[in-house]
Amino acid sequence: MKTTKNYFNYLFIALTLVFSISLSSCSDDDENVGSKNDLIGTWQCIHSEGYEKDNKYPEDNDKWDEDYKNGYVITFNDDKTFNHEGEEGTWSLSGNKLTMNYKGYYEGEDWTEVWKILELNTNTFVFELHEKDSEGDFYTKETLKKISD
Repeated sequence: MKTTKNYFNYLFIALTLVFSISLSSCSDDDENVGSKNDLIGTWQCIHSEGYEKDNKYPEDNDKWDEDYKNGYVITFNDDKTFNHEGEEGTWSLSGNKLTMNYKGYYEGEDWTEVWKILELNTNTFVFELHEKDSEGDFYTKETLKKISD
């Protein structure tokens, strides 16, 4: 009887550990944080924070944490195109990753950015962008509010 009780205690502990490990190993990188329908519309930046570090010209390094009354505007269309202050392109949404394909954005060349969505609902859109290479390090976290559907 005592052996059976110990067996069930060990089994319970083992199952609890396996369950805990399986939950903690889940990544939130693919987490769904809103939908295409939430994204469609016109958004205005109300807050931006981040930094830029230039390895070649450290005097150009910058850090910011700003609120805006009339920040930049970006429109996401139902046909998966966007307009960002006159720059146009296409977008795609997968989990919490928003891929922005700018047309002719950088010196006439196409440019792609992948934004990590932190929050997306019918009123608020928060994302971050982090790019790091041999030339430097750039990070920004942007908060936008929807101004029209």
